[in-house]
Amino acid sequence: MTVVVNGSDPNVYLSNGTRIALGLIGQSTRPQSIVQAAQEGYFAAAGQWIYVAGMPNEKPDPKPETLKK
Repeated sequence: MTVVVNGSDPNVYLSNGTRIALGLIGQSTRPQSIVQAAQEGYFAAAGQWIYVAGMPNEKPDPKPETLKK
């Protein structure tokens, strides 16, 4: 999860394809915290990380599989 420090949350430009893939419809620029949350949500749902220029692009550690008995 992204933490906003001192109220600073720089905007990131998103191409049309990236915005659509991340489900961020509307403006081409979004706060970094919103983009990070969308990347993490997409990764949790699809298992793939979407690279976004201008972002730290640190994908979360995958959750361990539940062991079946």
